[in-house]
Amino acid sequence: MGAMSRESCGVYDPAIPHLGALTRALDAAQLLSGVAMLRSHRWMATGEGSLEVQAVTVLRGHPGSRWTLRYDVRRGNERRTLIAKVYARDRGDVAAMLLALRRGGFGPGERMQVAVPIAYLPAPRLLLLEEAPGLSARAVLSLGQAGVGEEVARWLAAFQAASPPLPGAYRLRDPLVKARRWTRALGGDAPMLAGAARHLLDALAAAQPAWPAAPHLMHGDFGVSHVYLAAGTTTVIDWDTWGVGDCAEDAGRFLASLHHIAARSPAQGVAVAREAELFARTYRSEAPLAGRRLAFYCALACLRKASRLMAAGKPGRMPGAAVLLATGERALRAGSA
Repeated sequence: MGAMSRESCGVYDPAIPHLGALTRALDAAQLLSGVAMLRSHRWMATGEGSLEVQAVTVLRGHPGSRWTLRYDVRRGNERRTLIAKVYARDRGDVAAMLLALRRGGFGPGERMQVAVPIAYLPAPRLLLLEEAPGLSARAVLSLGQAGVGEEVARWLAAFQAASPPLPGAYRLRDPLVKARRWTRALGGDAPMLAGAARHLLDALAAAQPAWPAAPHLMHGDFGVSHVYLAAGTTTVIDWDTWGVGDCAEDAGRFLASLHHIAARSPAQGVAVAREAELFARTYRSEAPLAGRRLAFYCALACLRKASRLMAAGKPGRMPGAAVLLATGERALRAGSA
């Protein structure tokens, strides 16, 4: 999180000078009251009186880039929760992309959905969204409920089969370029893991699918915290890192996120490992062509996560990073069997 500012009594980020005001309930209420699309929104249009912000919660911060806030709002007897994404640069593209996906089969009445955008305000670079229904896949897994792997695999396969339109301009990035960068960084941050990281990099180079891949819209950070499950719906949130690439990369990141939970939480290990197996089996069945590349992208995501764990400079994270590197190698061996 960013440093606290005495002036704003909230979070402070020099890249987003107005962030502090957006964390103050009165200032946030004044801003939201001027949003015509919010006043006419389906669950606010029937309310009476002025819009109140009863509480502001900072959910997550990426200093210098973006912050995620939760607004508990009330108008008359109507009480709702809004999610606000505040950006350091204009991100109207996120709202436009979400609207396009909602119109393209991931909107109202569908089992597979994406987050509901309400409005994008260019001046404060603020994206307002409905809070996704249900619980995150991470929370569902922590409760010991089964079926997460299958449901998420079906959502991802449906998204990839839908072939949403690509932006007018994009750049495909060879995943091995990223892998080499992560390997160098990990070796610098954790010399004891350098050999294992290089070994995994060599295995990735030997197993890499044909490149460039057929371009496809990607979530870019598809993990257990970004999928929400409710009765009858599966909703994917946080599209800030969307891009274009190999569609199997999203699947690999989700599978690696399951492996990471299983590795660091012995109490959940067996159940989450079972969900990881179910996810992989369902995804390969629903998307057989992309499924052939799942092992490669799972291993790639394991390397990425290991590098990020050690970038924080906390020695206590080294065992987890080592497990991830070993998991990546096992995934590649199993994929080639």
